[in-house]
Amino acid sequence: MRKFYIMRQVSRFLFCLILLVVGSGIAQADSLLPSTRGEGYMHYTNSRFDYSIEIPSSFVLIFKPDNADGAIFKDNTFNRKIRLYATYFNTAYEEQLKNLHSKVIYSDLQADFYVISWIDQGTIYYKKVYFTKEESAGFILEYPVGQKEMMDEVVSHIAETLTPRWKK
Repeated sequence: MRKFYIMRQVSRFLFCLILLVVGSGIAQADSLLPSTRGEGYMHYTNSRFDYSIEIPSSFVLIFKPDNADGAIFKDNTFNRKIRLYATYFNTAYEEQLKNLHSKVIYSDLQADFYVISWIDQGTIYYKKVYFTKEESAGFILEYPVGQKEMMDEVVSHIAETLTPRWKK
């Protein structure tokens, strides 16, 4: 009888330990804090993939996927949107270019990142992705063509602050 009691207590303890370990991964939350680098920006850090980026403080969260790989923020005042994401595979630059059916206005491939910008139906898309053989982290910023001059500095700031885990 005593042996049964001890086994039951050990089972309960192990069950609680498993819940604690699994639950700690689920309970992790992304952070969104005021920027220390630029006024008018927020510093976003993804808890699952540990990448960070600064986005304009006028953007509000509109979607967070269940797999916690990123988020989508939108600025309704200026009709701008940014999608932040990471994945455990590398999306090839050449494949990305091939799949675009729109007009590519800029592209650049470096050793560990690429940038592609294109126009589709009056919207400019700017995509930057850092990559390794195992994973990638990036963003896609969308904004109306008429805002290009206003957005040039914003795009530069966002692109410069994208920091994947392996660059920290």
